[in-house]
Amino acid sequence: ADIAAVSPHVSLQLIAHSPTRARTDMSRHVAPRTHTHTRASPAPSRALARAIARTPRAYRAPDASRRRQVFTRAENAPTLASLLVTNADGLLADITANIDAVVLDCDGVIWHGNTLIPGAKLAVETLRSAGARVFFATNNATKSRAEYAAKFAALGMNVSKYEIYTSAYATACYLRSKGFDEVSEEGAEFGANGERLDDAKKPSVYVIGERGILDELAEANIDVEAGVYDSVRCSPQDWEEMRDWLDEGDDVGAVVVGSDSSFTFAKLAYASLMIQRGARFIATNPDAADLFGPGLYPGAGALVDAVAKASGKAPEIYAGKPSGFMLDLLSEHTGIDLSRTLVIGDRLDTDVAFGKAGKAAM
Repeated sequence: ADIAAVSPHVSLQLIAHSPTRARTDMSRHVAPRTHTHTRASPAPSRALARAIARTPRAYRAPDASRRRQVFTRAENAPTLASLLVTNADGLLADITANIDAVVLDCDGVIWHGNTLIPGAKLAVETLRSAGARVFFATNNATKSRAEYAAKFAALGMNVSKYEIYTSAYATACYLRSKGFDEVSEEGAEFGANGERLDDAKKPSVYVIGERGILDELAEANIDVEAGVYDSVRCSPQDWEEMRDWLDEGDDVGAVVVGSDSSFTFAKLAYASLMIQRGARFIATNPDAADLFGPGLYPGAGALVDAVAKASGKAPEIYAGKPSGFMLDLLSEHTGIDLSRTLVIGDRLDTDVAFGKAGKAAM
């Protein structure tokens, strides 16, 4: 219960540092059945106290008086009961007994920006030494898996790109599943001996997004349409003229929308038109904004909503969290059993929802 009451950062530090892994007993946290009052949590273990002392105050758990208000009878709060560590040997023993694979978020769990979170590296090493397979899943599509592997290396962590799943990579995999890496034969002309008479081509993709998406699409052998390049304006006259310079064969097969720091009105107009003309609408993730620096920085979800409003159509899939698609993809590629998989993150609306949608054990 102590672990459930503190941040993910402290939980990772407990995995990394405590030999007994914050021993606790469920009965010590559950009020007697004959009473309905709440009961305070016992004093934290020494390992937990050390972890809290190393944790920035902004990330610390509420004090005992505040925790008193959130602990309720477990029989009336099954979700809380499922979070309690009941194994006498602590958290790592629970994981060793019930979990074969751990899927970790990156931003806010492994690092903040380019700074490694204290205890994260050792926690990953401890999980691996206990026999768990460790993977990383992020909605951030601005980098490719290869770039993320290089970032892990720069932070002193040994992580293969094949252990990393991003919403950009999931998007590329989804498009491959729809045949975007193959030459289309729809409407093709063939000769008497089966030879193709017209120019063979694959359906192309228009991308609102950063380099990470483009690199993953290129690795998946998917063609990208330049569209309006980096044009900024799209006046009513420009909009009218699109009808003249766009032939039916110029239509793209899909529009992919992710985070794009160079987003413009011209990109919005072109993406909207392509979707109205029949292109699939694929979104990397619905994250509206990220809190850092002076305030909320617009995320992919803000641009997805803009394109949805302009085109009058919703995306057919969010390839990243909270959709379970990326977790299913990970399971398919690696053979992990999701019924013995733990998902860890710092957001209920994306990370936890992602684990639930993918039917992870925890």
